[in-house]
Amino acid sequence: MDNDTHHNHLKFVPTISNIAECSKKLPEAKGYKSQTVDIPVEGKTGLNLTFERIKYVGKDGISQARWSYKGRILIGER
Repeated sequence: MDNDTHHNHLKFVPTISNIAECSKKLPEAKGYKSQTVDIPVEGKTGLNLTFERIKYVGKDGISQARWSYKGRILIGER
């Protein structure tokens, strides 16, 4: 297998600071029409981080809409 044709681009792995910076630009999760939103990474032309809107149940048992990155990082409320 030829690596030049198989891997024609580098994989971008964001840092925690990239995720934190992009999360500041997220719209309000509650009532947002789409399940996902793409936020551009500052200083990285053409690269976006995709956040997913999830249902989150807090300690009080109340269900809320929140943003998540890769299902592993829960983005707090504004």
